[in-house]
Amino acid sequence: MGLILRRNHFSYLSQIFKIVQTLPTSSSPVEQTFSLMKLVKTAIRNRLQDKTLQSLLMINQEYKDCNKDKRILVADEVVNLFNQNKDDLNFRKSRLKDIIILFLLFLGKDQEENKDILKKKPSLSSE
Repeated sequence: MGLILRRNHFSYLSQIFKIVQTLPTSSSPVEQTFSLMKLVKTAIRNRLQDKTLQSLLMINQEYKDCNKDKRILVADEVVNLFNQNKDDLNFRKSRLKDIIILFLLFLGKDQEENKDILKKKPSLSSE
């Protein structure tokens, strides 16, 4: 009967041991991930969505240990989409500059007076 009591007394010990084995011994992988995230998400690139940030971190982790010669393959569709978005953005910027010029002409101001305004980069909100 004493043997049965001892088994019941330590019945959760094996489960506790299995759980303890899964705990990390240090927090360095987590700290490395946050350091990498700080490099990817800078003050300039602060509007990254969570999904985009996660994808960039996964790509970095995947190719971190690979040779420098190994290149990431990008589909032609992605390259074409990037170029089209870049062209669309440049077109919108040029149209915005034209609208500013027309507005200034409408107000009757001389373009020479407003060179400083025209040289500034317009800020576009995401549409």
